[in-house]
Amino acid sequence: MTPRAAAAATGSALVVGLVLRAVWPLADPPARLSWSHGVLTDPAAVVQAARTQFLHGHWEITRDLLFYPALNGITALVFAVFGDTRLALQGLAALLSVAAVAGFAAAAGRVAGPGARALTAWLLATSFWLGMFGRVPLVENLTCALLGLAAWLATGMRPAVAASMAVAAAAALFGKAHAAPFGAALVFFVGLRDRSARAPLPGLAAAAAVAVVWALGLFLPHREAMLDQLAQLDAHSAAGSPWLAPLRTIRTSWIFHRMPVLAAVGTLFVVETCLVASHRRRRLADGSALFAFAFLAFWFYSAILPYQAPRYYEPAVLAFLTGAALRIREWWSPGDRVAGDETGSGALAARMAVVFLVALGALESAIHWATAWDESTRARLAVPSAAAGAILDFLRPFGRNVLLALLLGAGVGVAWSRRAGAARPSGRRGLAIAAVLAATAVTATQWVAWAGWGRTATLEEARRSADAILPAEARLFGPFAPALALGTRREATLAFGAETVERLEASGATHVVLDPTSGDGLLRAWEDAHPGSVLALRAWGLAHTKVRRVRLASLGRADAPPPSPFERATADLAADRPEAALERLDALPPADVPDFRVLEARSRLAAGDRAGAREALERAVAMRPSVEELYRLGSLALADGDPETARRHWSRALRLDPWDGRLRTAVSGLTP
Repeated sequence: MTPRAAAAATGSALVVGLVLRAVWPLADPPARLSWSHGVLTDPAAVVQAARTQFLHGHWEITRDLLFYPALNGITALVFAVFGDTRLALQGLAALLSVAAVAGFAAAAGRVAGPGARALTAWLLATSFWLGMFGRVPLVENLTCALLGLAAWLATGMRPAVAASMAVAAAAALFGKAHAAPFGAALVFFVGLRDRSARAPLPGLAAAAAVAVVWALGLFLPHREAMLDQLAQLDAHSAAGSPWLAPLRTIRTSWIFHRMPVLAAVGTLFVVETCLVASHRRRRLADGSALFAFAFLAFWFYSAILPYQAPRYYEPAVLAFLTGAALRIREWWSPGDRVAGDETGSGALAARMAVVFLVALGALESAIHWATAWDESTRARLAVPSAAAGAILDFLRPFGRNVLLALLLGAGVGVAWSRRAGAARPSGRRGLAIAAVLAATAVTATQWVAWAGWGRTATLEEARRSADAILPAEARLFGPFAPALALGTRREATLAFGAETVERLEASGATHVVLDPTSGDGLLRAWEDAHPGSVLALRAWGLAHTKVRRVRLASLGRADAPPPSPFERATADLAADRPEAALERLDALPPADVPDFRVLEARSRLAAGDRAGAREALERAVAMRPSVEELYRLGSLALADGDPETARRHWSRALRLDPWDGRLRTAVSGLTP
């Protein structure tokens, strides 16, 4: 590939990557992207300091400012230009994510030439997993952009390594602490490449200078606040067995579930670099070994964390896929050797390790995809999938271990039988083409499936609902409070885990947003302290496997702003005055607000007007389809003796949220 063609291919890859991250910007992350609901709450929560600065013109010393100062500084500039909207955050996330792709692709180009740069750019830009996390405004996007710059510097001239370590230190101290493993990988890489313990010293000195700036400017002035926040975070962490952590990390990881082809190639690259001497020497010389070391550093760091979330692996994935791209490039280039040329014990160990990891990943992928297939068939065909159920029953721990042993034994036999063999040069380009085509097919299928029928916008719908039904001066409290306050003048207090009535009281909040992490205990405690003050306002379904519903309630504080018309009508309904609630709603100016129609349906149902309730719900669903409202419509239809209509509504709701067990049970119960 000529330099001009490679530059055009790289540029087009970055454009495609930006489009994939920016199209439908307000869509939810896929329901199974993360087992942590932080992908929904964290984007607004970690930039609360920037939002406060935008609203009030001053910086407030908060946890997010102390731990994520760089992101809050950049976000404040974005808010100043575009406002504190979710759309602005999404755009910033897309740009930072593509910047990270550009950095790692440029580093690959320094290692293996323009063709490797273009291939790396395309694989990273189109990766479904990376693209989906690039669509979520997370601290990791900025951290990865800085690490991309550090990787580019590290693979250049040797004097640039000091600058690389300084950038990596800044990514960890001013971006997010989870970037620290990259610095450790850099030290190991430089020392091993130059065969000198003194080689990393200039880089360590540069990193130390960045650390001094951080300590003097941030840590020492706010030491007590930072240590207190660290203690709170540690108390909320879920500790696990350190001995099982690496295995658990492999088994529950993103890597084989979302990118099986590139995972196999990337695993080969990493294991070869570690176990095969000739590969390690060559990759140390050209700089590509850095990506294998960086992946391992991030992997083991994430494995020992007491709390793990898939977004923590984002830097690891960038290094891992860059290694996969470089391995494919080696197959394509006629002058390079491949693993099959190696006949020593290191090559055999490499093959065995790859076989083991791929076999383990294949089993976990089978469980993952069988579960997803079972749920999707129930949702779309409205029937249980016996085949998928049988697979899941077999792939319990006993069957899983038996199958793993068989696959591992077969793989070791193959690796041993080919220990003296060498891949013919004529077949290597075919291997590279097959890997690229297979990886492209997998990622294209994932993107099409998400865009075609897996895309939802439940979080944005909840935000619009809150904006329509709350007073402008409402003050929110809870995990989703910052997300629901974006784009308004409302204050929001972030709260995770078991919160106390005292903190709720001190926050000045007038409304709480409840989810499973905060639970009902806080609201009950408030009710005990302030009898008769709590008023449940609204519930929204969210398309996430962990958070099924989010509920909004008013605390009835004496210093709260005047209630909104929606709150007054809801209070009438709660006091068993549905006619009064309907009168209030009828007196409102005409508006296409689904929440008003839902409240009208509840009021008409309480007044005994079932036909009017169904009509109001149908109007609400026509304006904005919702799982909760479709479920209610189906329930009303079934109660009225119309099971076919009930099944139609429930099946539609299940298409919006295939992981709702309540809906699957309801639809299955109506299936002949």
